Parts: sequence; C-alpha cells; structure tokens
Amino acid sequence: LMNDLMSLGLHRAWKRIFVNAIGARPAESLLDLAGGTGDISFRALEAGAGRVICSDINWEMLAVAQKRALDKGIVRGLSFLCADAERLPLPDRSVDKVSMAFGLRNCTDKDAVLREARRVLR
Repeated sequence: LMNDLMSLGLHRAWKRIFVNAIGARPAESLLDLAGGTGDISFRALEAGAGRVICSDINWEMLAVAQKRALDKGIVRGLSFLCADAERLPLPDRSVDKVSMAFGLRNCTDKDAVLREARRVLR
C-alpha cells in the first residue's frame, strides 16, 4: 500500500521492468534483499529464475510473503531468509544474482549492504 501511495501505482511497472532487467535464468540463483512481501521474488520465479531466496530483516514481512507464496501455489525454488542485509548468513560466492528493489533506502549502512551483496555474488 505504501508503494502504491508513494508512486501512484507506478511501482508495479517499475517492478516488471526491474525483473526483466535482472534476466534470471533457470540455472541461476537470485538473492532478493529487502524482499518484503515477495513481489520481486515471485516475479523472478515466474520469469524463469531457478532458485530465489527472499530475504528481509523483518520476520513479519516474510511471514506475509510466505502466506502469499502458498496462496499463489509457489513452493518450488523459493526459500525465505530473515537476515540483516548488512550481515548476511550466506557463504561467499553463493548466489548468481542479487536484487534490492526499494530496500536500500531503509538501510543504515548502505556501504555494508553493498559489500555483503558483492561478497555473496559468484
């Protein structure tokens, strides 16, 4: 709702363009940081991503994403990770792509988030 209000609904088009730009493929994994309620994660799977990790620091947001995924019948290739994007509990070079749609604006140490994103990228 907040994104709808702040963007006058344009965020829906931006998300579609964003996921197209990611260009996820079946053999690739995507870490969706600040994934919130799962919009980008779901779209990436629909667009052909092989595996998506929807990550957010807020467990309540991830719970909404999990419920939405089940309601949509999305189970295969999707996992959830409650984590701070500044300190990801993932091994080095463990994902093919990292996305963060609107979440960087909410991070206190943006440099740390970008370092972590780079660290987990293959």
